[in-house]
Amino acid sequence: MSLTQQDIKRIKHEMSAKYDVNFDKELLPLICEILETKQHVQSETEQMKKTVESATLLLHKKASQPSSQYVYQSDWQAFWHGFGKFGLPLVLAVGFSFWGYLLWFNRGQNEQMAKDIEIFLKNHDQIASFQDLSDYQVVQELKIGDQTLEYIQMPVVPTMKQALPGKNVVVEFKKDKKGNPTDAVIKIPLRMLNK
Repeated sequence: MSLTQQDIKRIKHEMSAKYDVNFDKELLPLICEILETKQHVQSETEQMKKTVESATLLLHKKASQPSSQYVYQSDWQAFWHGFGKFGLPLVLAVGFSFWGYLLWFNRGQNEQMAKDIEIFLKNHDQIASFQDLSDYQVVQELKIGDQTLEYIQMPVVPTMKQALPGKNVVVEFKKDKKGNPTDAVIKIPLRMLNK
């Protein structure tokens, strides 16, 4: 900071009056610089004091306020607070959606199975002669929508000699040259004829 002649004269008179010493012109700028630095340090110190006081005041206010953290009385209370106000409805909505999908998917499979059986019955005319089997077996039902499919279930035996009409079925597997099964044939004994 450059000093004007008036500043130098003023400082010279202040120093002469205060210390009763006569300062020359070379020493005065150095003394002025020291005084400016002293004033700057004092202003910085005052500013730091104000900052520390305000920070201390804020800390005391914060310490005197009640804690913003809530202390839960039980684990369940903490769990439901953490779940939020949309947690339970969201879980229920996802659960019901999944349940509805499973019902819809299962109904679709049952309807597809009924259609497959109906197509099979239309393509195989000889099935009508198997109606007699229902006299020997318990007819079971499969509910598909608003329709009911009736069927019989019979145990499998290894050879036709062991099969009884209306009681068993025989499943024979056709094998390739390596002995691996390729196709299966179901044989159903209908009745015993005397010769």
